Amino acid sequence: MRFLTFILLAALPQLLAAHPTLKQQEDSLKVAIRRVAAMQDTVKKLALNRAFSDLFGQSLAAAGGFDYPFDSVPYLYRAASEDKRVRVITWTVPVKGAYRYFGFVQMRENRKSPVHRVVALTDVRIPTPLAVQEVLAPREWFGALYTEVVEKRHEQKTYYTLLGLSLNDERTTKKVVDVLCIQADSVVFGAPIFERKKKPVQYRMIFEYSARSVMQLKYNKKLEVIAFSALESLYPQLRGQYEYYVAGDSYDGLKFEQGKWNYVEKVKVPSDVKRKVRR
Repeated sequence: MRFLTFILLAALPQLLAAHPTLKQQEDSLKVAIRRVAAMQDTVKKLALNRAFSDLFGQSLAAAGGFDYPFDSVPYLYRAASEDKRVRVITWTVPVKGAYRYFGFVQMRENRKSPVHRVVALTDVRIPTPLAVQEVLAPREWFGALYTEVVEKRHEQKTYYTLLGLSLNDERTTKKVVDVLCIQADSVVFGAPIFERKKKPVQYRMIFEYSARSVMQLKYNKKLEVIAFSALESLYPQLRGQYEYYVAGDSYDGLKFEQGKWNYVEKVKVPSDVKRKVRR
């Protein structure tokens, strides 16, 4: 028995190395993503990012990976639902004046479930006019950095509404309000639940504006409204040219009613939120 104990103790370092803890994996992820950020060559940058993404996917899928914060890994955006069933982690890689988006969705049956699934997201940069009218699979994802998940239920269905930032290029930035729905062992993005008077129903909302402006987009729990800066064109004759759109001083919003996000004009938001908006 003593001999067996000695053998096990001697083999422990090798066993730990073969099955690293989440903390050890987190340390490796920090090194890997910093290498991605530091690399200047585009081909090598994307190759390093693939290696980081593979390692991260394995870490997220590991036992305990759903609840582990990975909060010391830089450049990641994390957003989780209140019911603890969904967590979305996203990041971006700048390449030649544009941005490539990457991410994972973790999902489980309930907050106490020991088993969870991990779904990888592939950004395909669908043009906005098409994107607002489509349900998108994970491999067709409209890439964004998600900052919030707003959980709403209607008729036994849960809608996980995602609020995010999508850096577009040197001229414009986009803010995105998308919807994630769980389907079997995967997820889909988008649903025909965004309504505005005299406008076609949309599957997601995408706001595009000047990269030099700052648009506020946040869920206000007190008002139960997704409030956002109303965009206005600096030059009326240039409507539709979004590099000339900026955030105004007023707010519009989305309110969830009867399973729909209805557009509401002139939302009054608390003054402390307004002070956060810069022009």
